[in-house]
Amino acid sequence: MHVGQNFPIIICSEVYASDGKNLLVFHRHPNNQWLPGKFVVPGGRVELDEDVLSGAIREVREETGIKIPKRIATLKAVVVHHEIIRKETFLVFIFFARFQKTSKIPRSNNEGSAQWVPIKNIRKNGEEFPLIRHYLSNIVKRKNKIIFTSSDWRSGNLLKIHSWMES
Repeated sequence: MHVGQNFPIIICSEVYASDGKNLLVFHRHPNNQWLPGKFVVPGGRVELDEDVLSGAIREVREETGIKIPKRIATLKAVVVHHEIIRKETFLVFIFFARFQKTSKIPRSNNEGSAQWVPIKNIRKNGEEFPLIRHYLSNIVKRKNKIIFTSSDWRSGNLLKIHSWMES
């Protein structure tokens, strides 16, 4: 599959926000159409009038109430997800933001609830977005590395990861 092959391309961004021990996650409501009941990192579609970092910061603020300063966000991954059933291609820019200490308690909204979760529990949960486990150690622990990956999905379920490269 090639990027954009008969599929519209949707630009998105996400933020892995951490204090080194906890990760900011958003627990999606079980009735959500996309990834119901899953733990995801805050993020979403980038608006036409914003760059990918501004979109990531806006999404975190909308989903959690937490403001991330641009100066602490670093690009850590560029990902292409092909959603086969929906016939969409998502180009996702993933940022990492390290906090000195866990900031205020995040808020909830009609899409779900935001919370700080111990990183050690993320890998045991099983309810997280499937690639959180793959990205987590590379994004949170490695410095000056950018991950590039491509994957196929069917109705929100990961089918295959095509590539995994680091620069």
